Amino acid sequence: MYPLLGSTIIQNKDLIEVQHQNIMVVDQQQAYQQLTKELIVSQCPNVFQGTGKMEGQYHLELEEGAVPIIHPPRKVPVALKTQLKDEVTRLENLGILAKVTEPTPWVSCTSATTLRITKF
Repeated sequence: MYPLLGSTIIQNKDLIEVQHQNIMVVDQQQAYQQLTKELIVSQCPNVFQGTGKMEGQYHLELEEGAVPIIHPPRKVPVALKTQLKDEVTRLENLGILAKVTEPTPWVSCTSATTLRITKF
């Protein structure tokens, strides 16, 4: 076994170099402040506005050698079919989803469930 070396020794022996310009100092009081929904929304208001849909066109790059896959559809509980159809229609109307009428090499399945909303 080899002895463990501390940060100071490793830096003095030039085994590693600390890039101090890349280290961010956090205010200790702010670091331990309890996060609340209101605090997060007030600090990042642009993240919580709108639908999150990006404007304009964008290009996605896949990992080289990525193989298209078609997932089989999942069964939707009868009690949720109407709600799911309404939600898909709403997302189509907002331009978030687009109906595809021709075959495509990539198909993801949808999973529907009910969600009980709780407050923070």
